[in-house]
Amino acid sequence: MDGTRDSAAVRPPRPLMTLTAGAEEALLQEAARFSGVGVKRRGRVILQNVTFGIRSGQVHALLGHNGAGKTTLIRSLVGLIPIATGHVTVNSTPAVVLAASRFPRELRVHRLIEYRCRQLGLPDSAADEWTHRLGVEQFVRQTCGSLSTGMNQRLAILLALTAGSRLIVLDEPTAGLDPNGVQQLSSVIKDLQSTGITFLICSHDLMHVELICETVTCLRNGRVTAHGDVEHVSSLVPSSQQVYRTTNDDVAATALRQLGYVCEVTPRGVKVHAPISVPEVVRAVPPQVSIIEVSVTDSLFARLYRTFGSVEGAAETPLRTPLRAAS
Repeated sequence: MDGTRDSAAVRPPRPLMTLTAGAEEALLQEAARFSGVGVKRRGRVILQNVTFGIRSGQVHALLGHNGAGKTTLIRSLVGLIPIATGHVTVNSTPAVVLAASRFPRELRVHRLIEYRCRQLGLPDSAADEWTHRLGVEQFVRQTCGSLSTGMNQRLAILLALTAGSRLIVLDEPTAGLDPNGVQQLSSVIKDLQSTGITFLICSHDLMHVELICETVTCLRNGRVTAHGDVEHVSSLVPSSQQVYRTTNDDVAATALRQLGYVCEVTPRGVKVHAPISVPEVVRAVPPQVSIIEVSVTDSLFARLYRTFGSVEGAAETPLRTPLRAAS
């Protein structure tokens, strides 16, 4: 079984991978699972005993220093490099969208989409739903060479979805995007997530991934050092002070205190002392209160990266934390 990669959407599990009823149910809830994955290149260990799963319909962050093994892990996921030990199981063919994805410059977008549909043996209309959902219809008559970075990215995601991918890997997705482009990307991810699409995001834009990711895996020197729900993993790192300026600081503070968080109302806004992520605060604040501005002395993912993902991290011993059971 060492060094194998199986796609549940392509062929049934091999005999040696016979699963119990509980394990089969767990697999159906996961878009991908890395089981004891090890990769060696030229005698050097790149990945060692990497084990974790990504639940279907989740937005999952992959953090780690340069050289931690993130790119190698992604390549093992899509079958671009051989696996020395362990195996990777996926429930659909994954697709990688690179920051520098490029298409033939003179080809018009609608022609590229039609060509891809015909490659897949699909009618030209097969991509219509995604064309509309991703807003590609707004620039479908343009040439690929005239597209902005954000347009190019949405086109790449559309082609992946048309091919049936339910797991999209975004490698440095905010590179080259202006603030409006980052916001549009976040909206696209959240919209597609609502349809059951799974995202694995590898990025150094820590604030962006903190705002959109629900689960996270940290790598250091080819090993998993932390893994789990964002809320759970946040308890493993030092807390920081966060200040939220809202339309009603008193109401916001009351709601947070009722949930057990330590906070105080200051002239600058609600200062939160407890270890809590930005998404948690957004969910906790009543809907009639709007958050105008967030000031974080040190973001959660920055602390998470420094503790579990950087070479100089404080955590010397690999720590693997299980995901909470799906609700």
